Amino acid sequence: IVSAGTLFAQVYIDGIYYGFVKKITGEILYAYVRQPGSDNPNFKYQGNISIPSSVVYSGDGKTYSVKQISGGAFKDCNELISIVLPNSIEKIGANAFDGCSNLWEITIPSGVKEIEDNPFVNCYSMTEIKVAYDNQYFSSVDGVLFNKDRTSIVAHPCGKNRDNYTIPTGVKSIGNYAFYGCRIDAIVIPEGVTSIGDLAFARSNLQGPLVIPEGVTKIGGNAFESCFLTSITIPQSLTYFTNSPFLHCYKVTSVTNYAITPQNIASSAFYDINISRDTLYVPQESINLYRAAEIWKNFGTFKAIVKEEQGVENIPTDNNKTDKILRNGQLFIQRGKKVYTVTGIEL
Repeated sequence: IVSAGTLFAQVYIDGIYYGFVKKITGEILYAYVRQPGSDNPNFKYQGNISIPSSVVYSGDGKTYSVKQISGGAFKDCNELISIVLPNSIEKIGANAFDGCSNLWEITIPSGVKEIEDNPFVNCYSMTEIKVAYDNQYFSSVDGVLFNKDRTSIVAHPCGKNRDNYTIPTGVKSIGNYAFYGCRIDAIVIPEGVTSIGDLAFARSNLQGPLVIPEGVTKIGGNAFESCFLTSITIPQSLTYFTNSPFLHCYKVTSVTNYAITPQNIASSAFYDINISRDTLYVPQESINLYRAAEIWKNFGTFKAIVKEEQGVENIPTDNNKTDKILRNGQLFIQRGKKVYTVTGIEL
């Protein structure tokens, strides 16, 4: 969390623990809010807290700006109800408020320039993340925290339950832990997104089909860990996986992969998914390549992807009306009681 200099003097002032940072020359730079020290390991912040913009260091009697909230500073303070951050804060560390289960909203002040990996994971009462109107680095839309130009999602509040959420057009990256633990049933990821961070949707309530759009080139480790997905669509643009993006997604029964050449993936890529019973849909010309490729060859059934314009024609006819329907924000074909993807794959 320290931007420059070294840590020294860790003190307790008016109910809040602080540390100070100094240059090698000994000049003190600023103060930061920190976790309680080993001298008081059971201490937990609670109630309503207001962080001052500056504090006096008793060692020299001088006043110093409070510029940072260190990583994990308020971790597991489940009796913390509200907190006011001063405009002097420039950086909020990763997991700063992790587990503050009764903290229901927070406002990012105007001075904040940097926010590390989602500081608000496991804040299950939080329904809104606000941003000061004059902050030059971050913004908020419908309670969701973005960077200023809204090309990156930083954090979705855990307490804001949704049936579905469509990531806004213009977003290019989904940050690490951005939707971790959120109660969202379905997500629509638009074309234009290129990167999905580590644990971005882990332990969320995502269920049903997941479509990763063309253009995504990176999916972080454990990105969809423990989601209730039933099918996964992988674009041609995704040429490699980091470890275990679909860890514990045990409900998956089919994977559609548009890559012509099988990706080199870790043995844990589909850990806890019984792919030996599952169907892998790939380009017609690539079926034999997938049957010979490590990990991919372990799927139980291989089928060719049907081109979209042929999909409806390939759906079995049974004298029932064919309808186009939206399910979890995705287009499907319904004929009678059966539902198919637009490429003709029965769900």
